[in-house]
Amino acid sequence: MCMSEDILVFDESFDWADGRIIEESKHLGAHPEQAMNFLRQRRHSTEYAARRKIGHTVGARKLTDISNQVGENLLTNIQDFQAGFVEEEQFRSNVTLLMREAWKDAFEAGARAAGVGGKSAGRGKLKVRLTEGDYAFLRRASAHEMRYLNGMIRAVIDDSYTMPLDRRVQMYVESLKGFYNSARVIGLPRDTIIHWRGPNDNRTCPGCRYLFEHSPYTKYTIPTTPKNGVCRCLTNCRDYLYCIRSTPSKTRVLESNATYTREEHLENLRRLFKSNRRTIKECDHV
Repeated sequence: MCMSEDILVFDESFDWADGRIIEESKHLGAHPEQAMNFLRQRRHSTEYAARRKIGHTVGARKLTDISNQVGENLLTNIQDFQAGFVEEEQFRSNVTLLMREAWKDAFEAGARAAGVGGKSAGRGKLKVRLTEGDYAFLRRASAHEMRYLNGMIRAVIDDSYTMPLDRRVQMYVESLKGFYNSARVIGLPRDTIIHWRGPNDNRTCPGCRYLFEHSPYTKYTIPTTPKNGVCRCLTNCRDYLYCIRSTPSKTRVLESNATYTREEHLENLRRLFKSNRRTIKECDHV
């Protein structure tokens, strides 16, 4: 059925819903195409709607599998190193390979949830048709995350960590949703209106409060997604994105009347983050 407005997704992370400072390497505008080629089709295609519904189920299930496996394997690698079963270099290599594969898998799961074609929902790799632009975005985002992962690896090797390791590992598991949700936003149809939603209470960080105040967005003006590290709540973010299919005229008006561009939003969020800087250990209010 062809509708002028169609609510795209309902789930706990995206009803469509990621927040470290997203730099030029990782923010949504860094994607050179800003839309997966596979999704450039009629806005209200019945075929696309059916594919998106199936893809959401497949992608969400895959993200759960990836998250469970990463949490378990990352802790096992740390414990094996601490017990002396593996040398330092092997530990570094194991953890780096584990997370690089997990980031890619989570991004592909997000693309699948956006309606991009795929064949597998099992424990094997998803066969998702991504573009060169998608892979370029993924490489830059992974390079950005590696700086934080290297910090954790050094802390484990030097035995200098202060946050309990199981909690630190869980933060990396939660960060996978950032890759997942970035792919979903990149894969949104052009004429979508995106509302930033969540509790917006006294535990909401300044960055998320800012995003509430300037909502709604389009896929070309939204600067980030929950749990991507842009806001002080980092991967503890409780917010989500609520996305509604709209019309070309409505999305163009929204973009033309926007107070800030995506880049200006990012700069404002960077200033908020720096002015309210706290350590990762302190960012546990959610």
